[in-house]
Amino acid sequence: MAGAGIASAIGARAQVTGLTPDGGTPPFRLALGALNYLDRKQYIHNMEIVAHVPGSNISGGEPLMAMWARGKQRLLPANGGFLDISDPANPKEAGRWWMPGQKDGEPPLGKNIYGFHGPAYIEGDRAYLGYSPWFVLLDISDISKPKLIGSLAFDPPFGGIQVHDAMPIPGKSFVFVHSEGTGGADSPTGPRACTGPMYLTGMVDITDPTKPKLASIFPTPVPPPDAPYKDFCEKGGRFGPHNTNILQHSPDVEKQGDLIYLTYFNAGLRIYDVKDPRLPKEVGWFIPPTPTKRLGPYPYDKLVNQTENVLVDTRGNIFVTDRQLGLFVLRYTGPGEPAPTAK
Repeated sequence: MAGAGIASAIGARAQVTGLTPDGGTPPFRLALGALNYLDRKQYIHNMEIVAHVPGSNISGGEPLMAMWARGKQRLLPANGGFLDISDPANPKEAGRWWMPGQKDGEPPLGKNIYGFHGPAYIEGDRAYLGYSPWFVLLDISDISKPKLIGSLAFDPPFGGIQVHDAMPIPGKSFVFVHSEGTGGADSPTGPRACTGPMYLTGMVDITDPTKPKLASIFPTPVPPPDAPYKDFCEKGGRFGPHNTNILQHSPDVEKQGDLIYLTYFNAGLRIYDVKDPRLPKEVGWFIPPTPTKRLGPYPYDKLVNQTENVLVDTRGNIFVTDRQLGLFVLRYTGPGEPAPTAK
């Protein structure tokens, strides 16, 4: 990987209107970064382009969830480094990091690499990354020269996107890490659930941050006794972890305590107590009902719920989205229920 290329911002602001003449989806056929199609007045409506940073390496998985402030700077993790977006009309590279062996001219890595997915978790001078197949801990005290503190590879034995993201547990020398479950009939001929290696949901001990080690594995979700399937592999669609309540930089999001909220695709939302990080326990779950109407193409094998995202606010409301069923607003009422902190 040569690193994320960051081009000059677009100087002229485009203010055009219109949709495709037939009302269909605009066919994006031009090369990534080409903006001259905007002159056709087909692809933008009541919007203006302030700047554009081309290149697929800018994205990653969910990096836009992790903007943070350092003094007057506003920084954004990107696949290959960090962007300074203090001036939104002139985004620029603030620093770059890669796993040794990724850069052109270096001895190649001995394993397949997905790279940064995100979002990154920033805490002071540390950045916690899912950089599959590794959990990566960086020193970003000098953002222009990020340094590797420690890493832990999870391939083998785990599958999917091995480390989707990583979140430290306050007051403890542990980091929650998890995969993104893949497969699950995302395409008509694609692999079905549970046909590859199991997915990671666990705790990493960083007592010595230079030598992270796996400390525990979370329990695998079990269907309710009256479910018409013996395990979630049989249910259809994706089965595996995906997102957690990681947007901790927002003042309106419940801060991490002893509960982990984790979406699990066809197994819904799972809640774990990590008061003892070496012995995580499942204490709550919510599985959306079986959809009766298909609202999207995924999954192709069966029409089942696919629970994707979770956010918990300081009032104790749990917001969960599902590919087929929309938004649910929940509350946890079990052991260790956090007291609302909203002002």
